[in-house]
Amino acid sequence: ANICLGQGAATLTATGGSDYTWEPASGLSATTGAEVTATPKVTTTYTVTGVDTTTGCSNTATVTVTVKPLPEVEAGPNLTVCDNPEPIQLKGQPAGGTWSGPHVTEGNFVPAGKGDFVLRYTYTNAEGCTNFDELTMTVTEALVANAGEDKAVCLNSGSFALPASPA
Repeated sequence: ANICLGQGAATLTATGGSDYTWEPASGLSATTGAEVTATPKVTTTYTVTGVDTTTGCSNTATVTVTVKPLPEVEAGPNLTVCDNPEPIQLKGQPAGGTWSGPHVTEGNFVPAGKGDFVLRYTYTNAEGCTNFDELTMTVTEALVANAGEDKAVCLNSGSFALPASPA
């Protein structure tokens, strides 16, 4: 049986006897019974001993629960952007995951108001194990450039100052 680290569980079932004992106890929901749930943190081989209480005969069997590591996922650094409705393409690693969060559509973040927005990049590897990473997108007020009033000048009339804001 395969599980991902910290995700899911393996159901272990024994048949052929009337009483069952499971070892080691680490990661098991119980150490007795025909069916137990295993959630080990590392790959573990479990041994079940079954006893037929009518005949007194017993037998053992083993089953290994393999714990697969979670993929390493990187959403990237936190970003600060201006509140302009221009899409910002989000790039997580490894490629092939999905982005979610406020103002996220098809892998793009579109600013729509000031604030801090937590975006999540989720990736599932070929083993079926899923992990995520988050970044904070800080949206600040968009600056409005102003070069002042229009001014008429003659060609080659010398230099002049243009007021502008922000400075």
